[in-house]
Amino acid sequence: MISLKRDLSTRGVIILCNVSEESKRPREDQMAYTIACVTGIRNLLNVLRLYHLPTFLHSRRVSVMARRVGYELGWRGDSLRLLCIFGLLHDVGKLAVDPAILEKPGRLAREEWEAICRHPIVGEQLVRRVTGSTSMAAWVRSHHERWDGNGYPDGIASDSIPLQARILSVVDAFDAMLDGRPYHRSRRTIKMALEEIERGAGAQFDPELADLFISMVRREGRTLAKMFPPSQLGGD
Repeated sequence: MISLKRDLSTRGVIILCNVSEESKRPREDQMAYTIACVTGIRNLLNVLRLYHLPTFLHSRRVSVMARRVGYELGWRGDSLRLLCIFGLLHDVGKLAVDPAILEKPGRLAREEWEAICRHPIVGEQLVRRVTGSTSMAAWVRSHHERWDGNGYPDGIASDSIPLQARILSVVDAFDAMLDGRPYHRSRRTIKMALEEIERGAGAQFDPELADLFISMVRREGRTLAKMFPPSQLGGD
């Protein structure tokens, strides 16, 4: 069984994008693992790292936790690899958001919040261009949709949201709660974050995935100490 602790030892995009001989075989609507594609992913992530380091670090943590959820679901091989890459790329659309907005303390103005809400659409375009995968681009577009249909940008609901995006929705929210956002909320402890995910199950989150994630973190949450400051790990 792959532990979260082992996943946390994985560093850098090159490991997450490792290519097996099997994955080099062309498949319908699957990202082409060419040298150009992997180089494009690395370059895009490097631009994100230089543009806004907190978003880059957030994306690395989300990628690690998403992989763990995928493993819990029985995914292996290319399915896990693509989920990892999706986790790394899910917020690249924030390259179109002014860093002053991303770092603004307190409440955002309406036009500033609208700029934030456009990042899944920009991300979709960037990911399609870099990876050639319409599926992964759709996952990026949908990672802020809600189970009840009140998300953005399209307001789709329940099973209409791609499963990969539903996984990211839970993991992304968990990391955001622990890490905090200058414009959105103060940091939560693991206990507080899990309680909020539990309250959001069936509304914001796929209820089955929310339950799975909560159980997983409660079982292995201590290893999160490698990603978050000790002050955020209390009461788990």
